[in-house]
Amino acid sequence: MQKKFEVAYFIAKNELRTAYENILLLEKHHGVDLGDTYINRVQCGIFIDCHGEYLSEKLKQDLKTAKFYSVLTDGSTDSSITEKEVVYVLYFNPTDCENNEIEPN
Repeated sequence: MQKKFEVAYFIAKNELRTAYENILLLEKHHGVDLGDTYINRVQCGIFIDCHGEYLSEKLKQDLKTAKFYSVLTDGSTDSSITEKEVVYVLYFNPTDCENNEIEPN
């Protein structure tokens, strides 16, 4: 199951929405045991939604404890009149560092 989640994440990150079944077939061809369940595009979408929910919740928790953060958004429309949006979030949380002291220059 973990391998299928990883393939779904790859599909989402690289915007290869229709490639899930073909990538799984390739993995099976390489000898990877994937079983016979959760091998369709619908399940891929469910896996992608799970990834999104997890990453969104993790980001929320990180931002709640972060001392500083900034947000940058941008959008554009491509040649097929599809709007693309991106949101960058940069944050600093000193509790994630080994040394919590910030040294002046």
